[in-house]
Amino acid sequence: MLTRFFLYSMVLALLSNPSVRAADASDKEISKILNTHCHRCHGQNGSIEGGMNYITDLNRLLQKRLIVAGKPEESPLLKRMVKGEMPPGDEVPRPSPAEIEKLRKWIAEGAKLENSSAAAPWIAPLQELQWIQDDLLKIESRSRKFQRYISFTAISNAGANEDELKTYQNALSKLINSLSWHPEIRIPQKVDARGTLYRIDLRWYLWDAVLWNRILQDYPYGIQTDSFLERVIASLSSSRLPVIRGDWLIATASRPQLYQDILRLPAALPELERQLRVESEIDIQQDRVIRVAFNGSGISKNNRILERHVGSTGYYWRTYDFEEVPQNLVDRGNLLPDRRNVFAYPLGPGNLVEQFQHAGGEAIFRLPNGLQAYFIMNAVNNRLDKAPVAIVSDPKRPDRAVELGISCMGCHITGILPKADQMHDHLLKNARAFKKGDLETALSLYPDKERSLKQMEQDSQQFQKALAMTGTPKSKNEPIIALTQRYEGDLTAIQAAAELGLPFEEMQNRLANLHDLNRNVGALRVSGGVIPRQVWLQAYPDLVTGLQVGHIFQANRDSGRLPDNTGDVDPLENISGTANAMVFTGDGRTAFLASGDKTIRVMDVEGQRDGKRFIGHSAAVWAIDLSANEEWLVSGSADRSVRVWERKIFEEKIRFEGHDSTVTQVKFGPSGTIFSAGMDGKLLAWERKNPKEYFRKWDFGLPISFFALDSAGDKLAVGFDSKVQILDIGTQKILSELLPGGGTIRGIIFLNDQELVLAGEKGTVQRWNFVSKNKSNEWQTGHGILTFLAVSADKKRFLTAGSDNKISVWNFGNAKPHKTFGPLPQSVAGIFCTSSNKQIIAGTKEAGFKFWKND
Repeated sequence: MLTRFFLYSMVLALLSNPSVRAADASDKEISKILNTHCHRCHGQNGSIEGGMNYITDLNRLLQKRLIVAGKPEESPLLKRMVKGEMPPGDEVPRPSPAEIEKLRKWIAEGAKLENSSAAAPWIAPLQELQWIQDDLLKIESRSRKFQRYISFTAISNAGANEDELKTYQNALSKLINSLSWHPEIRIPQKVDARGTLYRIDLRWYLWDAVLWNRILQDYPYGIQTDSFLERVIASLSSSRLPVIRGDWLIATASRPQLYQDILRLPAALPELERQLRVESEIDIQQDRVIRVAFNGSGISKNNRILERHVGSTGYYWRTYDFEEVPQNLVDRGNLLPDRRNVFAYPLGPGNLVEQFQHAGGEAIFRLPNGLQAYFIMNAVNNRLDKAPVAIVSDPKRPDRAVELGISCMGCHITGILPKADQMHDHLLKNARAFKKGDLETALSLYPDKERSLKQMEQDSQQFQKALAMTGTPKSKNEPIIALTQRYEGDLTAIQAAAELGLPFEEMQNRLANLHDLNRNVGALRVSGGVIPRQVWLQAYPDLVTGLQVGHIFQANRDSGRLPDNTGDVDPLENISGTANAMVFTGDGRTAFLASGDKTIRVMDVEGQRDGKRFIGHSAAVWAIDLSANEEWLVSGSADRSVRVWERKIFEEKIRFEGHDSTVTQVKFGPSGTIFSAGMDGKLLAWERKNPKEYFRKWDFGLPISFFALDSAGDKLAVGFDSKVQILDIGTQKILSELLPGGGTIRGIIFLNDQELVLAGEKGTVQRWNFVSKNKSNEWQTGHGILTFLAVSADKKRFLTAGSDNKISVWNFGNAKPHKTFGPLPQSVAGIFCTSSNKQIIAGTKEAGFKFWKND
């Protein structure tokens, strides 16, 4: 105290001395001062002392008013440095008076941010999907189905710096290992350089597909589009949704009900003890326990007992908590002790005549990896989500209730908290107040405080050793709680936009026309407006649809589990009747749908009626084509087969089997040739007369998103990743390679023997001469994610569709669309344009049709 007062007086004296002068300081120099003296506690390696992990982010310090521009005397940061409180008095090196004066002067002159680092680049949803695909493809194929991804992209896009992201990585690593029964600590692996995306292997934590899908049942932020990358990563990982947000996971899996379900905690304490091989009654009878009793725990409102056992995984502590003792009763002039006073009744529980009467408690047990798990129970040992506030409380939670998981983590940041026993001395000093046998039993249960403190310290050190292995630094502040409080707080407009995967300006523009939605979220359009998390959750599904971001993932649609319980049978399919692809007859009257119910559906377009179906595939059908004479159909499926059907009799005639993954596209070529491409990166050419094997094979090493044949049947244009290769079918040689740069290729059209039209998933359409490798034109479609490209019969116009569920018609000579139709109620599965270009028919994923005149 004297040291701090001396420092404070010295700094004030020096700053008041005219001889002390500071040169003009830039924000870069101020950042250097804070980095030298403050960063080690407030950001370095994710440290979050005092709840702050952004000390070198000057803009954030200004926003939080820790620095008040032009007013050094009102700036808490400067005031604490002047007083010697920051950094704490025992920390070295310490800021010099000249450095403090430099900070004061910079604040006084307006705290200008001229050299501060630029914000991190915006991460688009497609970019994150690309990272996941690239990462999965590096992993051995049999292990891909165990990979899952945790994203902090929304936090990064909302402005979090790298120190904050590191804090959240620490929170993720600590929590996910605290939900593991595996004996080893495994740190989630960073996928991108900045640390916005992490990969976990379910096997690291003894998790499986059932447990992951249980997590998905509660996940409210799953946005799905028609992105090809999305399909690829679902197929590779055998999961309908292999990536979720880290802030939601940490804030939700650290609390009931998900906390209990992931750890598979039973409904009652005796069952947990059986799992841990703890024999509590025998331990008490045989003096195999250590008890500690005390008043003033800081959590319990009355006295408390801690009791240590040893189980199969190591230490097992439980508490006995007590209701407040009312005014003691007097009987015939004698003061009667209360059974809720453990110092009057130190023995129990059990069938003893004189035993304490507890109201519940908490169990803390060591996991096999050295971290801790928790259990809250009532007086009869049934599990509780929250302990009664009348008995224990947690000031960090909104309702002050001690909540299973997160409250326990917030209290036991360093593990078992050493508490000095008060019972042993009490028994010795008041020996005559107890029966001899009871006294002996109690003294054996409550050893002297030196022994119990030593044991607590040893248990705490075990936990801290395991915690260090997660990469989480020892701290007074819990990173899990820091992120949970951030998640549970009100959202700003910038945070809301980031959670929708939209740039801020784009969200504002789209919201301007959604008057019904603005009744709930209109505050986001007001300067400084915020929205409560609960309101945001309620509005989120409607916002995703209304803002044309995609559609909400529905966890209750289940394709079943693989026999080994490692993934989903058909992770690409969410709705059994979904039209995944569509082809029309030449007159536009009939459509054939590659359906999610494993069939090929035949639809009367005008009447919008189902006809007879082609049945035979064992999984969802994803690709379809109709022969030039309209007598044959070819289909590709998630069952990895390619099948040829005779249209008139609805029979399968030929089956080709050569793919290792979902077949994504099929096409009839001339002279009976059939081409098929899949997520396995293979493009195969088959002859109907010889169905046993393909006669051409190309292996691109990456999932093929689209391919096209030229009119003569001599050339193939194949899109994989964001690249296009033009191949000579006869020689199998590469004739040309193009790098359009518009994302994953979603459409290719041969205009003539030298030109291609290419559609990229990022929303661009380009016209290329593939011989000269020159791009002659480019169109920005504005669809969001572009999913469909078609060309008119006369090749004077092209049509596009995308995640906004709209269809645009373009003239090749114009920069803007000739017409735009929609939006449709669902995304587009197929488009038909009459030969006269006067009518457009759009088929949707839900097998509906919409008609427009194209004047």
